[in-house]
Amino acid sequence: MLSSVLGKAETKPKEKREKDPFAPKMIYPAYLNSRKTCSQGRRVPLASAVEEPTLMEIAELCKHLGYSVEIQAKAYSKDWLQRGRVCVKLYKEDKSLVNADVDTKKKLLLKIGPLIPKMQSRSNRKIEPAHIPTPLSQREKKKSGKREK
Repeated sequence: MLSSVLGKAETKPKEKREKDPFAPKMIYPAYLNSRKTCSQGRRVPLASAVEEPTLMEIAELCKHLGYSVEIQAKAYSKDWLQRGRVCVKLYKEDKSLVNADVDTKKKLLLKIGPLIPKMQSRSNRKIEPAHIPTPLSQREKKKSGKREK
């Protein structure tokens, strides 16, 4: 009542939004990236993680496993420079599971992770190692400083 006298709107306690278990699951490549830490967004153990998974690899595997897939151009909040996510529907229209042993996003990630290195596109792909500085030669060491005459 006091708030109505002062002209302030009454605030109601926030209601918890219930998650729809049949809603599509979003998968970002960072979830499976072995170069990321858990705080950077990796959601699977290192044993199931893959070095630099791509959006297309994840989508292709999900299609191969029988899931309905949609690729969206959204950014992951913990790695907003990398755009793209895969929207996977774990349930059919009649609300039955597509794959009986995969009923959560976590189980799907654990199933996809070990399969990515076995993909044909992965065997042809070269992943560049991290830049390793080469030691300076004797001449380059001398050049730093005064000019020689």
